[in-house]
Amino acid sequence: MAATTTLAAPAAAIRALNDSARAALGDRDLVQIRMFPFNLGRESRLGRFDKLKVEFDRRLGHAPPLNDLYLLDRGESGGHHVSREHFRIDWIQGRVVLIDRSSRCGTIVGDRKIGVGQPTNDVVLEDGDTIVVGGPNSPFVFQFQFLGA
Repeated sequence: MAATTTLAAPAAAIRALNDSARAALGDRDLVQIRMFPFNLGRESRLGRFDKLKVEFDRRLGHAPPLNDLYLLDRGESGGHHVSREHFRIDWIQGRVVLIDRSSRCGTIVGDRKIGVGQPTNDVVLEDGDTIVVGGPNSPFVFQFQFLGA
């Protein structure tokens, strides 16, 4: 009888590569991906009171989160770049895959555009891949990283 090998999901993170990305992460440089799937989207309520209310509601279970990470995109540079449900990073058949969740502006991984108007909505992530959340003019640029074994 042959043994079955199950690959454990790796430890991973996304790292901010510019000031806009860092600010969108709440002034953090890196966010660890602790579980797959990992969903990323835009925080849609940006007022101070609204933001506190959203956090309070989430903690009480009134508003189930759509995302594991919410980016603050104030739409200051010509509209929003980040959709409310933008992309998912998942562990599928031994690979880490980024899947665009039908976002309005799409996602760029390395030099590959996925999502809106493209033939595919997913791409296998490699260590060091650059991720642009939105189109080529988006200020939200990150790097995907596998964390030490």
